Amino acid sequence: MPGLGDPDASTIPASVESAGRAGLVVRGYPALVAASARSADLRILPDAAAQLGAHGAGVTALALARTALPAARVTSRWSAQESLILAASPYRTTEALVEDVQAAAARVVAGRWAASASGCALAEVRSREVFQALVGVMRDELEDEVYRVARYAAAALTAAREVERVVGEHTSLTLLNTLQEVREHAACPWFRRVSSPPPRRSTWRIWSATCGPW
Repeated sequence: MPGLGDPDASTIPASVESAGRAGLVVRGYPALVAASARSADLRILPDAAAQLGAHGAGVTALALARTALPAARVTSRWSAQESLILAASPYRTTEALVEDVQAAAARVVAGRWAASASGCALAEVRSREVFQALVGVMRDELEDEVYRVARYAAAALTAAREVERVVGEHTSLTLLNTLQEVREHAACPWFRRVSSPPPRRSTWRIWSATCGPW
């Protein structure tokens, strides 16, 4: 399509145009669309809203692909207690857990860079130069952020076990639905739960009473 070069070109244009049938101009909106936690595809989207919603996540995934840490390096920083706690997470393998931890940390680092004086909105990262600046920051900050996220996850899993214990002590039929909601909420790893809708107020009171302020 005219205006869109190789995916490795130095700049991704904000829009591209091509002549369609009957001479009508067809406009597309190129964006990096995340295919996984550390990969992204260059696609032509139908409108600017879709482009705005997808491009930032794609940029973050591509930056993580260039800076991701080996799983062994991530787990080597965990204390014996943290390792035991995280081993009991719902993930099938340690590698899957580390993958999600790194993805969560990458979003934090990318968001912090975007809000800094030297960064820009992730949806506006279209030149190689700006992208490399993000990659440089992620390379410097990712490891410490990954460890921070892992520690939060360990704390969340510990709190979730305490919630399960306390919830199990309550048998009131009037609280049955609320207690079930607490169980479901506590079952999610912290780095996924933070992006989910908050529990209703009655659930949050039980959670706070059990675990303290979050």
